[in-house]
Amino acid sequence: MTKLGVFLFAFASLLASEFAFSSGISINNELNSCVSINIIKRTEINNIAIASAQVSLKKPIGDCGCFSALATYTSTVFRNGAEQILQEGLISFIKTAEKDIVLTSEPSLLENQRIILTISCTNPL
Repeated sequence: MTKLGVFLFAFASLLASEFAFSSGISINNELNSCVSINIIKRTEINNIAIASAQVSLKKPIGDCGCFSALATYTSTVFRNGAEQILQEGLISFIKTAEKDIVLTSEPSLLENQRIILTISCTNPL
């Protein structure tokens, strides 16, 4: 493999670790070295859009700079070049589990949009 091939493979691997794509949802996982998140499905129940995800804890998120086992999730879309926050909340990363993450309480806002789900440390209490 050429040096360029090795570089391109390494770059692609890095991008894949930062942004996973599934079910029309791009995941920006700022805690990637501590927790992996894979979207299983996206559903709508009683006008609530939900992403069901398999969360695998690699190590405590405190090792990634968080002050507790709570993290913040934010679902956003870009409309006319502007970022719109649809939903934000807290999620607990204590153990490997399946989690349901509310994307929005107004599913029509998701039509023809790529959803970006960002996972990050929550602010200190």
